[in-house]
Amino acid sequence: MLFGKTTVCRFFISSLILLISVSVNASVNLSDTSRINSILKSSQIALDSSNWTKSRQLTSEALKQSEQIDYIFGKAKSIVLLAQVQSISGAKDSSIINFRKALTLFTSINKVKEIGVIHYLVGVEFCDIGNQDSAEYHLNKGLEIKKEYGDKGGIAAIYNSLGAVFFYRANYAKALEYYFSSVKLHDELGDKRAKSATFNNIGSVFKSQGDYTKALDFFIQSLKIQEEYKAFKGIAFINNNIGLIYQQLGDTSEALKHFRISLENGKQTGDSAVMSYALMGIGEIHHIKKEYQKALEYYSIVEKIRKKHSNLIGLANLYIDMSRVYIDMNDYSKTIGSLQQAQSIYEKINDPIGKANTLIGIGDVYFKQGLIQSAIENCNSGIQMAKKFGVLEIIRDGYFTLNKIYEKVGDNTLAYKAYKSYIEYRDSIGGIEKTKELQRIKFESDLNNLFSKERLENENKLNIAENKTIKQTRIANAFILAFIITLFGFILIFFNYRQKQKRNNFLAFQKLDMERQRTELTAQRDELEIQKNLVIHQRDKIMTMLTDLGESIDYARKIQQALLPSDKALANILGEYFLFFQPRESVGGDFYWLYQDEDLIYFAVADCTGHGVPGGFMSMLGVSLLNEQVSRGEYVSPAEMLWNLREMIVKALNQTGLDDDSQDGMDIALCTYNKKNRELLYAGANQSLFLVTENPPEPSELVFVQENMVELKPDRMPVSFYLRMKEFNEHRLTLSPGDSIYLSSDGFADQFGGPNNKKFGYNTFRNLLLSISSKPFDKQRDLLWNEFDKWKGEESQTDDVIVLGIKIS
Repeated sequence: MLFGKTTVCRFFISSLILLISVSVNASVNLSDTSRINSILKSSQIALDSSNWTKSRQLTSEALKQSEQIDYIFGKAKSIVLLAQVQSISGAKDSSIINFRKALTLFTSINKVKEIGVIHYLVGVEFCDIGNQDSAEYHLNKGLEIKKEYGDKGGIAAIYNSLGAVFFYRANYAKALEYYFSSVKLHDELGDKRAKSATFNNIGSVFKSQGDYTKALDFFIQSLKIQEEYKAFKGIAFINNNIGLIYQQLGDTSEALKHFRISLENGKQTGDSAVMSYALMGIGEIHHIKKEYQKALEYYSIVEKIRKKHSNLIGLANLYIDMSRVYIDMNDYSKTIGSLQQAQSIYEKINDPIGKANTLIGIGDVYFKQGLIQSAIENCNSGIQMAKKFGVLEIIRDGYFTLNKIYEKVGDNTLAYKAYKSYIEYRDSIGGIEKTKELQRIKFESDLNNLFSKERLENENKLNIAENKTIKQTRIANAFILAFIITLFGFILIFFNYRQKQKRNNFLAFQKLDMERQRTELTAQRDELEIQKNLVIHQRDKIMTMLTDLGESIDYARKIQQALLPSDKALANILGEYFLFFQPRESVGGDFYWLYQDEDLIYFAVADCTGHGVPGGFMSMLGVSLLNEQVSRGEYVSPAEMLWNLREMIVKALNQTGLDDDSQDGMDIALCTYNKKNRELLYAGANQSLFLVTENPPEPSELVFVQENMVELKPDRMPVSFYLRMKEFNEHRLTLSPGDSIYLSSDGFADQFGGPNNKKFGYNTFRNLLLSISSKPFDKQRDLLWNEFDKWKGEESQTDDVIVLGIKIS
């Protein structure tokens, strides 16, 4: 288990605040920027104290003020802090998006040092989610800038993260190279705590290689420094690593002791993510002891923690361990369930190797259950997927399982074919392992030279002191023991000569052997270089594709924004209004629409199927079709417009009601308002209209009245193909000055959050509108935003959100 990256990230972010405080736009008022920088410093303090809610609130305020005065540095720093809070809470995808936004802002004003910091932060995020190619790309970009400015602390931190990248790729030699480079710089800077983190990571490399003695040596050195600083989080991580070593050695008692120490220190930090590793280890010990129920109890706690932090990789590993417990309990149904949960995660994070491995595992369980055809299908799927990525161990295991299956059913031809393939891949792996062993021998030789350098220097000092003592003794006794000393000297010289001859012969033999190994390793290195260049080419191609995709999405966002009414148009036509519009992604499926024909105003709020780019396409189609209807210059009532809109969408999407048809469409609330006689007409498809008035109408089946709140209920059918496509009902009301109209999509009511992580709720949303209706209209949007952000908390946004409020004058 690696650690140490979070502390360094916070050091970089604190450094950004210092850079911002001295790098102010000349055109921006210094008193404004000073106030914003003060807010950002308070936010950083809250973040360092693990008060994430306060940090998020302060960051939002700083971002708002920075946008008001176009303070680019303030905007960039606010986004960086927001990304850090998201990273800590487990929302890695959101944090990467915001770090990249900050990178764009810093690039626009050519702030090279800050660009280097952001490249580092993005690299760490990619490393955490398992995207090592992107992590290496950004870390090397940051490294170039840090070297240009001679920032040794920054270089050391990036070396440590690059070591993690190569560790996760199982390239342990390269990982050690970076880690020891980091240690060297930490020594020069006198940074013991950072050095401790890197020592832990070096220990993890040796643990993965099976060299537990060296691993324990580095873990203990790291632990001493962490205990010196009373760093509970570091103490927890290192004790967990030590526990894992004792577990590998079969000493479950000592392993359990260290896991419990890790858990107690994790509790001191209050960080449940840290505690989850210790709980995982305790669960594994109970599994080894065949205490299956206790193991599952601990795994259940870990599952809740990792779901809370969206730790998908950790969840997948947990489900694999749970499947091993269930298979030992002969509970094949739950074994498959756990493997399928892991498989689902591997699909979500696009890890085909993990998916292939689970397919083989599921196939093996089906074989034990006697479900032969399912077993064969899963094994073949896993083998084909593993072949695409050249993962020989998974291919080998797949053929081994197929061989057992075909032997059981008596198909000797296919059994022989599977066994032949198994032998072929087993031997191929043997060749690769031989290459790795040759590399390991060289790497250990280099490492031993590094370890012994200091010891040899001490021995040389001792030899010099010893020779000096011998010389003094000879001089003191020269007159008495001249003959004996001379004879002894001749014997010593002769003995040393013979020893030197033996050493020279041994070194000559060693040199020849090392030259032979060097020739073999050179050939292997050239082959690896060819493979590396191929991987780099593939990585660059993927990065280009991702960049093009991001630019396409950004362009789609601009097109969608151009189709929506501008703030100026809304103000000119509606008068007193507010708009709370919060798409879940860059492009949203919710849209609002406005059109004026003399004294008649058309306005609508719609929620299209899906969100993101698919929802964006539907929203643009909806806007275009609404515009097409009013452009004819003829009056069309809301109910007629919805009927026409549905026919246009069914025709445009070729919807016939068959199962394989497109199910796309939209829910919409559509109104017309006559400014002369204050007459409002409303028709809705699955979206209500809310009205706060002193003169409510009589309640009915389609009219809900509570105090001054009136809800005009919609028809329960979408604007798309539907089994019962009847005409839409139309409500007609005469409004009074001071009445308030509210239209919204279902995004606000469907948002998960709160103390019990449940939906906000439709009734709660309606009551919220009533409670804010008496407030000034320019404040109502802020009240809605604050309530939404408070309810959502650390949860991800569920859907696009739009609320439109209009005050009748």
